[in-house]
Amino acid sequence: MKATKIIGLKVVDKNGIEVGKISNVELSVPREGNVGMPLASSDITVLSFECSEGLLKKKFKIKPEQIFSVGEYTLLNVKKNEISSE
Repeated sequence: MKATKIIGLKVVDKNGIEVGKISNVELSVPREGNVGMPLASSDITVLSFECSEGLLKKKFKIKPEQIFSVGEYTLLNVKKNEISSE
């Protein structure tokens, strides 16, 4: 899936509650040796998403192991309160 398709997706926690939208994708790109090699899922380090709480916007980081699936939305396998904020 292209990063442009991921950014803007709704984020839903394991209780089915919408908690925000993906705002950024960070990749861990090897600096040596593997130039031109495809990235593995282990190279995706963090997805960031923003959550509006009243007038405030708060940013959270999602680790790959916290993601259950990505499709029409990003489904997490954790609750919102188990995600670290930036």
